[in-house]
Amino acid sequence: MQSLTPLALVTGASSGIGLSFARRLAARGDPMIVVGRRQQRLDALAAEFPAVNIRPVVADLASAAGIATVAELCRREPLTLLINNAGVAHYMPFTTLPPEKASELLQVKCIAPTLLAHVAALSHLVSMSLALHEELGSAGLRVQALCPGIVATEFHERQGMDLSALA
Repeated sequence: MQSLTPLALVTGASSGIGLSFARRLAARGDPMIVVGRRQQRLDALAAEFPAVNIRPVVADLASAAGIATVAELCRREPLTLLINNAGVAHYMPFTTLPPEKASELLQVKCIAPTLLAHVAALSHLVSMSLALHEELGSAGLRVQALCPGIVATEFHERQGMDLSALA
């Protein structure tokens, strides 16, 4: 079976652990999309490894627009590795944490990683299924990815869910 060409997406790649991950992948020659809030730092990372395909993407994962931008990349690109590393430094007692900083923490550390992993996993499943369908078709094997939404079956009835509104 033919292996997928590696393509990583690293969030929080402009500093700290994300930058270390990106540098390690670049040293191996792995192409990647690097995401962060600071264009200049992302560009400097790409310039540090001119022989490696590094695509900088400026996005703030504390915002819905930033998450949507990166989620679209996860949906569109044939990723083989997702490093959810973005963070914010709001170190203070919880009881003094202002609501806007608490919201930012939740967006960056909970919502963004969850949505990006969900999109990447689904996209990977569909892409891999399509590739296997093409590769194995000459042997008479058909590969199909089934990604249903809510379907009125006993699966939901066993959980006590009323799906009569969907009928």
